[in-house]
Amino acid sequence: GLDYYTNTVIEVFNRSKKFRAIAGGGRYSNLVETFGGERCPGVGLAFGDVVLTKFLEENNKLPELKKQVDYYIAPVSEDVLPKAMEIAQKLREKNNVEIDLTGKQLKKQLDYANSTGVKKVIIVGEKDLEEDKVTVKDMETGNEEKVDLKTL
Repeated sequence: GLDYYTNTVIEVFNRSKKFRAIAGGGRYSNLVETFGGERCPGVGLAFGDVVLTKFLEENNKLPELKKQVDYYIAPVSEDVLPKAMEIAQKLREKNNVEIDLTGKQLKKQLDYANSTGVKKVIIVGEKDLEEDKVTVKDMETGNEEKVDLKTL
């Protein structure tokens, strides 16, 4: 609807006019007042995400995003979830980290991590935590190593 604009109306199209407006907006001098507030002139502009995405795709301007997870954290039970989340928070300062919050069995978590190309899985278990350790599994080699939480 254009009935709430006052004076200036903005519509952005690509030159081929193949798409509907990529963006639109304008001046809203009376909009707040219309809804019971005090007169408060404003200007707004919004982009259509679907139209903008299509435009970028068709013009080869949309970068291919690759999800690269450095560490996948696999808590073995709900009991270790708070510690697993603490580990995730610490690692997120310098890494891309994903953590399982669904309570899946460890095998299913490892299968998922493997299918997404994760290189390292940090297995957080009760026994390891008693020693302030976690198990780090290298998904490429299959090697597992106990690592002190302080050095993680």
